[in-house]
Amino acid sequence: MKIVSINYRVRIVALIICLIVFSPLIVPAWSGKGHVIITRMAVKLLLDDPDVPMELKNILKEGLNGENKVNELKTYTISDDNERVFDHGLDSFSVRPDDLTATKSPVPAFNSTEPLMHYLDSEFFQADVNRQKFALDGSNKIKPSDLPRDPKDKRYQEAGFITFRTEQSYKSLISSLKENYSNDQVFLWIGYLSHYLSDAYQPYHSTVDYQGYECLCNQALEKKHNFHPALEGLLFRDKNAIGQKNRTKYWEYFSNESMQSCILKFL
Repeated sequence: MKIVSINYRVRIVALIICLIVFSPLIVPAWSGKGHVIITRMAVKLLLDDPDVPMELKNILKEGLNGENKVNELKTYTISDDNERVFDHGLDSFSVRPDDLTATKSPVPAFNSTEPLMHYLDSEFFQADVNRQKFALDGSNKIKPSDLPRDPKDKRYQEAGFITFRTEQSYKSLISSLKENYSNDQVFLWIGYLSHYLSDAYQPYHSTVDYQGYECLCNQALEKKHNFHPALEGLLFRDKNAIGQKNRTKYWEYFSNESMQSCILKFL
């Protein structure tokens, strides 16, 4: 049974490019737990959508071993539970790309390795070499038309392949569903697609200033704040009162109805 419309492919690719090129300068980033939260929220949105086929809903429920994780998503997000060992299925597959990054796993499709699959340093596609750097006012952001649709373009070997890796994950998911492959393979590609889409939306994955050193708040500091790992890790493991407060605020932003509506409009 054809569960996912092929027309979604164009929307997915357009979404990836728009998220990378036009994303805001500061939003929370994603640790392993962050990727799990995003994946579970995506499942929740699909389960709550009356237009989603029941066959797909059943696959998603199986991938999370039931609906408890969806129903208890707020509690999990706000808690300081930050274990790195995740349940088999959608949880573990949504985190696996980061594990493969640590081992620099090869990705033959792009003649590259896993670390370059998670970002796109977009400034490298500025024609003017003097603008191939981060600009705080956004003046060095590229246009979607500046990105060539050829993964063999040599600039991607330095800039990163997240646009192509996300599209590849989507196509592989479609094939898995159409060809009735094992549910494990379906779970894998759902998890991978969630992972790369999440990274694409994270602005520190779309700029050469991936550590946030050019932030105005860093200019007078001898030891600069490194926002990327701080947000990806500390946000979910901080056991102090401020950590609880920040996670609560994160949940308020994340679960905001307008954000969900925006995501669903594209997907």
